Amino acid sequence: MNTLFNLLTIVYFVWIVRNILFWVSLWQIKEYRLDRLIVFLKETIQGRYLFTSIGSILKWLAIALYFLTIHRVYLASLLEYFVFLIYLFHSIKVLQELFGRALKRPVVTLKSFVLVILSFSVIVLLLFVPLSDKFLWLLFIDKITFAIVAFFIFFFSFPSELYRDFRIKRAVLKLQAHKKLLVIGVTGSYGKSSTKEFIAQILKKKFKILYTQKTDNTPIGIANTIHKGLDKNIEIFIVEMGAYKKGEISQICDIVRPKIGVLTGINNQHLSLFGNLINTMDTKYELIDSLPKNGLGFFNANNEYVRKLLHRVTPESKKMKVFYRTEDSASLFQKDSSSIVAYNVSHGKTFVVFDVQIYSVERGYKKRITNLRANVIGRHNIENILPGIFIADYLGLPSSEIRDAVFSLVGLSSKMTITRDVRGIICIDDTHNSNPEGILAILKYVKHYKSDSYYKTQKKIFVLQPMIELGKNASEDHYRIAQEIGRVCDMLFLTNENYYNSIVRGVEDSGGKCIVAVGDPSEIIEFIDKNLEKEDIVVFEGRESSNAFKKLVRK
Repeated sequence: MNTLFNLLTIVYFVWIVRNILFWVSLWQIKEYRLDRLIVFLKETIQGRYLFTSIGSILKWLAIALYFLTIHRVYLASLLEYFVFLIYLFHSIKVLQELFGRALKRPVVTLKSFVLVILSFSVIVLLLFVPLSDKFLWLLFIDKITFAIVAFFIFFFSFPSELYRDFRIKRAVLKLQAHKKLLVIGVTGSYGKSSTKEFIAQILKKKFKILYTQKTDNTPIGIANTIHKGLDKNIEIFIVEMGAYKKGEISQICDIVRPKIGVLTGINNQHLSLFGNLINTMDTKYELIDSLPKNGLGFFNANNEYVRKLLHRVTPESKKMKVFYRTEDSASLFQKDSSSIVAYNVSHGKTFVVFDVQIYSVERGYKKRITNLRANVIGRHNIENILPGIFIADYLGLPSSEIRDAVFSLVGLSSKMTITRDVRGIICIDDTHNSNPEGILAILKYVKHYKSDSYYKTQKKIFVLQPMIELGKNASEDHYRIAQEIGRVCDMLFLTNENYYNSIVRGVEDSGGKCIVAVGDPSEIIEFIDKNLEKEDIVVFEGRESSNAFKKLVRK
């Protein structure tokens, strides 16, 4: 039995290392937040599967059977072989994940590295001091691996918070030393990253700017941006602000003290954490509420929930509210609000063209800027560009410089970016994140995308990671987007089975001929290789779809 146990130890450690990496990675993806982790475990098939998979059930069965074999030596031997086979199967699965580039592992940071090392060390230590039969002890340690990782995360949470507060306080002091710094805050359920990016690209034509990178939209991420990039030459600081519950935008505003705030859009994103849409609206409005007298608050009037917040800005607050939207004409203005409206909108495969009319209550004038062209894809991106145009005009940039700045805009990586594989298949990468409005926008773009070949029937494939954290409206939102996918696309691949029934029902009710399937990256690539050719389109939506996208473009 020593030989069997030695073999078991080898395959066992393969599984344990994978398990530790997986749990640290999952915590990291959820920003080490217990509330987000709980939502994942409760609302997703993958989360529930962690505790209800066949492997997990077999381990619990082995633990239960152990107590029935205590006095039956021959049965105990069979049980030991049974345990070995469980972990042999697991180790094979790990190797498949490794060679298939599907092994989950955290981004290497000091925190993730320490968590992995400490968790592994504790497990090794426990293995050397078994408190029961050694086979049973292995099973027990495996079942508590997630708890060991969680223990160290909570253990380090207090010193982490101390360090976090220290960094934030130093960042506040550094900001306070820049008396003339203009701070612009951007928040919303969707569109905030692109809006922040476009504001930054437009304003940097004239000003020295600093802005938060990627998803550094938390207090500590913003503080780190200040420490790394803020110097005496910086004139404007543009801050993306993320939140999952009430009070978190206010906390960021207390740090950076914005004078300009932009509300990009509100929907069901993260509703599982906010609780309801009213809480989401209240949280996003915290940015406008924090603005000083004479502060500038932007409202995306294309979004119904943002429009409902316009009335909260009272004359007594002495804040200037600006609504922005796209229209077929520039004739509609609210006389009590400043505004920027895009009209004469047209678009091609890789660009949008539009005119804008700016109306300023405070300055008492209207101004048109015509023939604006941005080399970004999707009409929806115009509303992400409008705040940057108004702010640039507000800060004195001439129309010619604004026009040049808009022309040179570059969209975010993995946000509706187009590439082609070696066969000329059009690949649209939207793997940055996923939300209902973003999916509908990309479908609208794909619907009107015409093949360069007049005689070719263009196939349209959609690879979708079902969305998470949408709360009680999740099934309805998936049904709604599935209907539109069914009308536009020929094939829908899902990267997992979350909300499968709602999605299938939506596709069936669309009246289209779209086929729905669940596939891993290899299966998706195999289908594309066999069925698609030059000028066909594949949309990759959500982070899980990035594995298939990377495999395709690497060829």
